[in-house]
Amino acid sequence: MLEEVVIGALANLVSDVLSATARQLGAVRRAFGERRHSADLELATYFDTYTFVQDAAPGLARRLEVAVGAVEVDAFAQRIASDRCHAVLHELLAARLTHAPEQQLGRLRDAFSRAVGPLGVLGSEPADAAFEYLDDKLCQAVARLESALPDAARRLRDRAIGHRIIAILDAIERHQATLAEDADPGTDLEQLQRYRRHLVEEFGVLAPPDVERRRRISLQELYVAPKVVPIPSDTADRHASPAIAQPLLTEFAAGIDRTVLLGDPGAGKTTAARALVHTLARDATVVPFLVTLRDFAADGTATGSVAQHIEDVMNIVFQCPPPPGWVRRRLLDGNSLVIFDGLDELVDATRRAQISSIIEHFCIEYPLTRVLVTSRFVGYEQARLNEREFIRHRIDRFDEEQVAEYARKWFASERALTQEQAARDAEAFIAESASVPDLRSNPLMLSLMCVLYRGEGYLPQHRAQVYRMSAELLFHHWDASRHIQVALTLDLWQVQRLLRALAYWLLTRTDEGTAVTERQLVAKTTELLLARDMEQPAQARSAAEQFVAFCRGRGWVLVDVGTTAAGESMYSFAHRTFLEYFAAAQVAADADTPEALARICLQHLARSEWDVVIQLAIAMKDEAISGGGQRTLQGLFKDRRYTSSEARRNLVHLASSCLDSVDLTPDYVRVLTRRALDFLLDHGNDSEDRAAVLAWSRLNVRRRQDLVADEYKARAETLIASDDPWVRTVGCFLGAWYPYGVSAEVMHAGSEYWRIWASENARTWRDTIIGDAQTMLTSLHLAVEQGLLTVREVLAQPDGLTRLTSPYPNPLVGFPHGSWLGFRGYEMRMYRAHERRRWATTFEQLGAHLLEDNPAPPFTAHIWGPHPAEGYLGTELAADERITESAYLSTAVITAADLESRVRREPPAVVAALISARPTGWLSELAPYLRERLGINGGPLLAPLPVREDYQRLFKEWAHRKVDFARPPDTAGDLAHVMG
Repeated sequence: MLEEVVIGALANLVSDVLSATARQLGAVRRAFGERRHSADLELATYFDTYTFVQDAAPGLARRLEVAVGAVEVDAFAQRIASDRCHAVLHELLAARLTHAPEQQLGRLRDAFSRAVGPLGVLGSEPADAAFEYLDDKLCQAVARLESALPDAARRLRDRAIGHRIIAILDAIERHQATLAEDADPGTDLEQLQRYRRHLVEEFGVLAPPDVERRRRISLQELYVAPKVVPIPSDTADRHASPAIAQPLLTEFAAGIDRTVLLGDPGAGKTTAARALVHTLARDATVVPFLVTLRDFAADGTATGSVAQHIEDVMNIVFQCPPPPGWVRRRLLDGNSLVIFDGLDELVDATRRAQISSIIEHFCIEYPLTRVLVTSRFVGYEQARLNEREFIRHRIDRFDEEQVAEYARKWFASERALTQEQAARDAEAFIAESASVPDLRSNPLMLSLMCVLYRGEGYLPQHRAQVYRMSAELLFHHWDASRHIQVALTLDLWQVQRLLRALAYWLLTRTDEGTAVTERQLVAKTTELLLARDMEQPAQARSAAEQFVAFCRGRGWVLVDVGTTAAGESMYSFAHRTFLEYFAAAQVAADADTPEALARICLQHLARSEWDVVIQLAIAMKDEAISGGGQRTLQGLFKDRRYTSSEARRNLVHLASSCLDSVDLTPDYVRVLTRRALDFLLDHGNDSEDRAAVLAWSRLNVRRRQDLVADEYKARAETLIASDDPWVRTVGCFLGAWYPYGVSAEVMHAGSEYWRIWASENARTWRDTIIGDAQTMLTSLHLAVEQGLLTVREVLAQPDGLTRLTSPYPNPLVGFPHGSWLGFRGYEMRMYRAHERRRWATTFEQLGAHLLEDNPAPPFTAHIWGPHPAEGYLGTELAADERITESAYLSTAVITAADLESRVRREPPAVVAALISARPTGWLSELAPYLRERLGINGGPLLAPLPVREDYQRLFKEWAHRKVDFARPPDTAGDLAHVMG
């Protein structure tokens, strides 16, 4: 009983802490890629794969039998598993990793004793015995680490990656102080349970934008969780495998440590934060705290601590004031997640930078607490968090399946519709909205479109139209009977003008808040009415009070959003969409001419501010003045004050975004496309900028596709006429390469145009592409991608398979793409079953080559990333999918060769991590062979693979290291040879 319960609890404690340490250090691994800082990578992987054996230290069981009575065994085990003990053990591991002085270890022994607490009359003897056992196990782990990975251990102690570990050491005394507080564990637990109940209640509902009524729908009934994709750092290895999307509420939530979640406007960042809080509150494992940054810095500067702000929210919003020190104890114990939501809503870059600094200092003060920060892409660069600590992710746009799921849920939530009516309306909406998939892939836009479809019976085509019609629909449905004149003294035009001025005021306020008190709103509204509509202050104030009273309690544009600490109502725009729409209307109205609008916009554009506001303002100016949008864009490009790469990128982005929403002459569409091409082909720009421009200029345009395509083809043909084979390759790529995965932009229905266009160009330039493919690896990959060469034809060439497994330089995105075969593995993981035909064709041909041509191993040269194994080992097939013997064989060969190549250039622990999770995908039968090759988990017989007998023998020989499938590179020039 004693050994099973107590020793098991101690062993689990060690395993949990080592696993958590791997997660903490994993930021370095994921941020900097597998070719940089290999010692850092080894260290993180070592902790992630370290196996802890639950053997009792000599004499431990005997000591505990004396110290712990049978009645107290379960209580003792429960205390060992507490957050407090976890935190102390984290600190103990940090101390051992950094060779901290014995004085520090003595304090940790005392802290552990306090965390465990006395058991009856037994005093500290059980805690002392357990501490010695735990310390012994951690010392063993550190000793093995220093023996196996001396460089990684040395770098840790030199603070190269030990910033987090040092912060944990520095927090020991603060944590000790909280353990010494006279806090009642029962009271703390009761407070935690109350707090979780409030979170489940508060964050378990959604309030979708609705023009007719304010609805609160349960999270499960309506929410569709997006997927989240890691963003590589600027210094990450470009050969690394493509990022794999993670479900928000499962894989991503479990991996949050020091994390930034970025997204476009309306991508659902705040809703994602609320959904995470609700999910974690129900799971009862992690304690979530949400810090809304616009509230935290409501007066323009953050004057209090984050912990104090959390206490204030618990006290005022949830009405459950915590016991003294309760929040601080939770944060130091390390089982908490703090979500800082809305960094982008602090419009001024200086304010954002100040808040980023506060967040970084918070992470130092509470090193065991997990942190998530949400922000828009635009504006984050000016307040970027330390990349050595924080890993960036982006919210992926909805794919077709998610759009359909949300639409069906949305219409099903309409209580006035029968189940059959809701299903019909949802399917009709899905069919009609297919013409604007780039809009509906944005969750907020999708929600608005559902409202518009229900109310108007048709869908607008452009973002500006969606905003305008949403606002107009709200005006027309203030009340069910549309009694505007009865409800308000102000007429419709006055209200619209008032909303424009209030939105602009909120967006540009120096104290940064987008929510204001009722007194502030009344005062500003009175000021605006006096300036334009009324003469008497009393009359203006009465109308202002009437207007604010009208807004109270309605699901309208401007709504009450809560109260201050003193109980005064707070008001804000219901969604930032409306704030930006009305602010843009004010900006457009303030500019007498398009040229004046350009001058207003340019200063914000150069600072990466107001991207949506500027786009909307230009569209509005275009509607108000004939040619107004084009004149505004011309004014922006004529100004020579902003010539930096970032400013040029922003201008090109803006112009590309306006191609469909602004009435431009054909000649000017061509001018803008040429500007985009100049930027795209300027190799002085960084790669992410060029990749994004390629997607913007192609995927954002629908009405003018022929003009944009004509300019692309003309530029391509100019390059193809060159005598330089690399310049010809750039031209062919420009006109014949379809831009898979070059940016976060969704691949919508309009992309089919570019797919067909690229294929037609490839056939036109067939001879040039195939001719250059003999010496240029990039041209070879383009030829195979477009079907000008088959896999069998490439395999018939010298080093054919090696050329298919080597990365090729992509001239349009500024960094090498991974191997062509590697991306087929990526497709297996990312794409749905019907999109895997390209993969099937590829590996059927490769399998036929292996089976019919009978090449002898090694089959290929050293494989250069990205790595196909992640795609194949982690993919499960649908019930109706079948894998032929030849496809299975070729995939298994490439996966095995990839493993060999990794072992030659990466630490064994890193490679072991790939298969340590025991994959369950369709290729999982190969995993025991891979583990045997690495010498881990050996012993059991290798089950037969579904391949021909001679290959079955070959795979067993490979597993036992008697044969290689990939030959090592002879020299550094090997890659240069196959790349031409």
